[in-house]
Amino acid sequence: MRLWLGVFMLLLAPPFAIGQATGDSPYLYLTSQPKDKALESEIAESFLENCQGVHIAEVQSDADYHIVLTNIDGSHAQKNQLLVTDFWGTPLKKAEGSVARDQAKSACTLIIADWSDQALTRKKYLDAINSGFRKDGLVGFAEIVAGDNLIVHSERANRMRLFMLLANNKTYLLLRRAGIVTFIYTNDADQNFACDVKSGQIDENYDSLAAIKAAGTKSESGAAVKQSTSP
Repeated sequence: MRLWLGVFMLLLAPPFAIGQATGDSPYLYLTSQPKDKALESEIAESFLENCQGVHIAEVQSDADYHIVLTNIDGSHAQKNQLLVTDFWGTPLKKAEGSVARDQAKSACTLIIADWSDQALTRKKYLDAINSGFRKDGLVGFAEIVAGDNLIVHSERANRMRLFMLLANNKTYLLLRRAGIVTFIYTNDADQNFACDVKSGQIDENYDSLAAIKAAGTKSESGAAVKQSTSP
C-alpha cells in the first residue's frame, strides 16, 4: 500500500507544489562514497560547465537524477566511479575515470536523452503505478488514453484518497514531462474524478469518462497488466 501511495504522491502534486525545480531542465543530486566534498564540488562544477541547463539540487527529494561518486582507490583525483540513477531508482550509467569533466560530459548525454524522451517517461509512470498495484495486491491498473489522459483505475478510488494524494508537496513536473493533460482517478463505477494538470482544478463529478475510455482503445497500457491484478 505504501508503494502505491508513494507513486501517486510523486505524480499528482498540483502546480503550486513544484518547489525548487522549474521543469525546463533536470536537477541532479550528488553524493560520494566515501564522503568527499572536494570531489563532489569538482563533479558539480563539471556538470554545470559541460551539461547545459542542468541544476544541482540541495536535497535528493528535489532531484530528477541521483549521481553517486565512488573513489575506487581512495585517493582524490585518481580513479573514480560515477553511477547515475533516474527518479525511479533505475541505473542509467556507470563510468570509471580520473577526469571529472569527461565523466560529466558522458553522463550528461545520457541524462538529457532520458529527460527528453516523453515516451520513456510515460512508460516509467505506468510501470511504477502498475507494479505498485501488483505488489500491494490491489485491483487496479493505469493507462494513458486519447493521447494525453492518464487514467488510474482503482477499487479504492474515493474523494478522500484523491485529495490525500493531491495534497502531497511533491513534484508535479513529472506529469508535465510525460505530456499528461488530464489525470483521471476512478473506480469505474460511482467514483470518477479528473484533475487538470495545468491549472490544478479538480472535477469531482467527471462525466466524460466513458467517452475518454472509448477513445482509448489504443491506450498505452498492456492487457497483461490488467490481467495480473488481484481479484
